[in-house]
Amino acid sequence: MISSLDWPASVISGGNLDKDFAGSQEPRRLMMEAEREGVVALVYARLLLSDETAGSPRDKSRELLVRSFKAASLQGVLSSMLLESETRHLLSVMDQAAIPGLLLKGQAIAQWAYPDPSLRASGDIDVLVATREAADRLARQLCESGYELFQPSGDLVALEMMLRREVTPGVWVEIDLHCRVINSPLFSERFTFDELMLESIALPRLGANARGLGPAHAFIHACMHWAATLAVGAEIRLKWLYDIPAFAKVFSASDWQRLQQLAVDRGLAGVCLSMIEASQDTFGADFVAVPAELVEALRAAAQHESLDVSRLRDWRYMQMQAFLAQPTARLRARYLWQRLWPSRDYMAYLYGRPDLGYAGLIGIRIKTAFRRFLGLKVSDS
Repeated sequence: MISSLDWPASVISGGNLDKDFAGSQEPRRLMMEAEREGVVALVYARLLLSDETAGSPRDKSRELLVRSFKAASLQGVLSSMLLESETRHLLSVMDQAAIPGLLLKGQAIAQWAYPDPSLRASGDIDVLVATREAADRLARQLCESGYELFQPSGDLVALEMMLRREVTPGVWVEIDLHCRVINSPLFSERFTFDELMLESIALPRLGANARGLGPAHAFIHACMHWAATLAVGAEIRLKWLYDIPAFAKVFSASDWQRLQQLAVDRGLAGVCLSMIEASQDTFGADFVAVPAELVEALRAAAQHESLDVSRLRDWRYMQMQAFLAQPTARLRARYLWQRLWPSRDYMAYLYGRPDLGYAGLIGIRIKTAFRRFLGLKVSDS
């Protein structure tokens, strides 16, 4: 029997819908699983394409399935429009404050790697600025326009701040404001803001001055984010793995060449190869059409890298790698202190429990660390 997770992956990659649905679970549950994985719009687009080519009426179960996905997909379109509107507001504030920045992740890549931006689900808006001082200044400007700021302390473990605003009753938009390319000590210094800006691309649909990571940097950033998510024991979502075939459909020969050069030069060949292989395992190697010569080059380079990507899910190993990534003994000591005895606001942010005091949050932290040490599953928080 096809699992609820295998089914959307099979549908998206062009599987036999009738065969796949015959062995699957009831439509509502399938829709909810696709929603959790962030691929409702992708599945719905495939269902509509299948109907166009089938030339036969839907049966009752198929009709219920399509209706469920249609309703969820329309809700996703509305959410996409809301995030785009708020992204334009963010960019306007940045322009007025003369703060350059780069959009990251879903909101950015949806604009150029997907045929329709609403096909790439996003839960928030990620933006990178050059320095912590620029981030502080932008945060103050956003607070003046109605945002609430949550800024965890700990300069070596908290490389981003979160702002949120209630745009309509009960509907909140979150902005993750980064002063490093990624919120992971293991990867945060691999690229500077200036070099990312130099190869950035325009995102005219979002505004005259809107810019996002260039294709090669965006691909590598997706891989670093994926590896960092694995390292903390959180669940991987299908929408992240689908970014790889989405990139592959629009990459030019020069994009692939630049990707190979950057991945090898920055010691990220293994990380990129690992995500490519995970995507191919999920959707099929034919669907994830990454050049074979790139895969071989990444595999050869990964053998000489210090990070063992076969242990990305090994929490103890990844914690040690993050510790060793600090360049000096003094920074390592500070990093260790911030990890062992973080501030209350950092833990409240990390675990989503602003209602608890320090003792309660430390209790959650000890329990979480113990479960990770034993290799047990923890929640996404």
